[in-house]
Formats: sequence, structure tokens, C-alpha cells
Amino acid sequence: MGFDQTSLNNQLTQIQSAITAALANPRPDWQVGQVRFNQSSYLKYLMDMQDSIIKQMTSIPCEVITTLHQGVDEFGTDFTQYQNEPRP
Repeated sequence: MGFDQTSLNNQLTQIQSAITAALANPRPDWQVGQVRFNQSSYLKYLMDMQDSIIKQMTSIPCEVITTLHQGVDEFGTDFTQYQNEPRP
């Protein structure tokens, strides 16, 4: 699965739906693939996944920085001009 904003939003929605379902219909035993969980372990697993997705979402840059011209002068100084980036 990719890590773009749309796929992360979809994953977050699915995890939040699973959390809601687990809270609304508590069971003593949950199974995810080959792994079995009790209710509290399953909720912790879902909450950890939710936290991980939220961290990934907050690490996606909001602005796209594109290069107009790349260059390095004879002294190794970068004189590239960027769009959407504040000039020093």
C-alpha cells in the first residue's frame, strides 16, 4: 500500500471503523490473520496502528517544492532557484 495522503486517509478510516466495531461489540477473542487477541490487546493493536498512520500523515509535506534551475558554481555553492520556498 502506498503512503500518499489518500491511501493513508482510507487506512485511517478503516482502522477507526474497526475500533468503533470492537467497542460496540466486545468479544473475549479476536483473530487477525493467524494472530489471536483478547479484547484489550486487540484494541491496543488497533490504537497503535491508528497512531502510526497519523504520524505518517503528519510527515507528508504540505507544499511541493519544484526546481526552476539547478546549478553549482565553481566554488561548490548551490545557486538553484526553488518555487514555494522562502529565500534566506
